[in-house]
Amino acid sequence: MPFLKRKKTKAPATRKTRKTRTEASKTVSHKKREVSKWSRAFQVLKRPCNTEKGTNLQALNQYVFEIDLKANRKEVKKAIEELYGVKVLKVNIINFAGKQRKYGRSKGRTKAWKKAMVTLRQGDTIKLFEGV
Repeated sequence: MPFLKRKKTKAPATRKTRKTRTEASKTVSHKKREVSKWSRAFQVLKRPCNTEKGTNLQALNQYVFEIDLKANRKEVKKAIEELYGVKVLKVNIINFAGKQRKYGRSKGRTKAWKKAMVTLRQGDTIKLFEGV
């Protein structure tokens, strides 16, 4: 019975396809460098620490950043060089444990965090910190 057989049809041509990670990636330009938004550098470096001690260390070509708790020296060095286009000579890391705090009858802890002090090559600077 040929009249009962259905014809096979193709899927419509307007079907959406998923973009791969590389196609969907947008880049951030900094100092004529292209850095993917999925780069580990943005996860490693949280924010710069703008403190009095940090501004005094700039005279010694050292910069201070708050970093991820799981980051190590190699990751911090790679992230700084990738994002700012400078040569890192040395990275010192300091761990800060969370402190116990009480408010009324409730107890809690502040967050633990990690700080990195980065020494740059003579002549290299990070423009983010200038004029602070």
